[in-house]
Amino acid sequence: SGLVRRRYWICGFNKKIVCRCGCSGRCTFDAVFSVIAWMFRALASMRFPRVNHLGLKFRKNTYRWRLAVKTKARRVGGVCLRKSGDWSWLKSALGLRGWRGDKGTGRMCWMCGATFCSHSDAHCYNARSDAGWRKTMLTMIMFWREVSAKEQYKSTIWELPGFCLRYVKTDFMHIVCLGILQYLQGNVLHELFKTMGGTFKNHELACNNLLNMVRVAAANLGVESPISVITITLVRADASAKPKFKIKAVEGRHFLPLLHYILTHFFPIENEHDRLRLQCVAALNKIYLELQNWDVQESPDRVRTWGRQHVMLFRQLSQQSEDELLWNLFPKHHLFLHTTDVLKTNPADEWVYSDEAEIFCGVKIAQQTNVNSICTLVMERYGVTFRVDGS
Repeated sequence: SGLVRRRYWICGFNKKIVCRCGCSGRCTFDAVFSVIAWMFRALASMRFPRVNHLGLKFRKNTYRWRLAVKTKARRVGGVCLRKSGDWSWLKSALGLRGWRGDKGTGRMCWMCGATFCSHSDAHCYNARSDAGWRKTMLTMIMFWREVSAKEQYKSTIWELPGFCLRYVKTDFMHIVCLGILQYLQGNVLHELFKTMGGTFKNHELACNNLLNMVRVAAANLGVESPISVITITLVRADASAKPKFKIKAVEGRHFLPLLHYILTHFFPIENEHDRLRLQCVAALNKIYLELQNWDVQESPDRVRTWGRQHVMLFRQLSQQSEDELLWNLFPKHHLFLHTTDVLKTNPADEWVYSDEAEIFCGVKIAQQTNVNSICTLVMERYGVTFRVDGS
């Protein structure tokens, strides 16, 4: 809880033990969520539980039984107010709607009734403040009604006391740093690459020129370059692929100011497309700069405005592009609008970079552990290695 959050692991297990009955691992996730729900019921009631997570009473005179028979309430309670993760995780583990369109209806968002239908006022890429999908926000009652009517999967995470749909939050890192930022940078770099005469067969000179520009930009801005190499396959896998700059999340957000500098100083605006491209980059760059200088009163409104501007400009570039593989919009552009719409606190205080770092630590420990003992030894060694007791 709070802005500085220490991670306390619930469990750890090898992916090989995840259920493969055709449930996409949901049986395993439900088993974990059922225990977590039991824990939070105890937290919410501020009493030690009298039964385990399966509803069975504790044996008399055991440690848990002695705690349960105490009549005095605990001084500390709690509830779960937030669940974050990548969209694919929220879809597989929680059963939320996917991004490919819901069974032919075209609906592609688990928070609203946005659709892929281009003639609809609720089109998912409509970034206007009066877009139709903004009036179709799903409530928990609507969610349950739909799940029950279609007999869809129900996750045990909904057994957490008070937990509801609006507590499932989008994550800025997955939506932006590993999403729309990579799409933006990929398209821009590919166009600059072609402007300098680069092709898939003759790409070295253009890539080297781009890298030299990055180094000059880093030196003039007084920062260290986040990348040491640029190759055509980093920007675009092949001629039939859509551009996407495949670098790490941290590298991507540190690279954006350099890309903005390169567009501003090395490539003069010669037409309407160049102007829109620069404005599109500038809008997203302003958002990242705002995260570094957050103002509780004014920053949320500014980020909301620049977020809509970025998607509008990206859509204009997409509509004007003669190449159908360039400037494509993706479902994460829609989630980005949701993310900026509900901002109240700095996304940098809530994104899951810390969680990814914890997982990396867990993987390193697991590599030194017998595969049959991961479930117990990883947890024990993590506690010893990283001193999760706070000392």
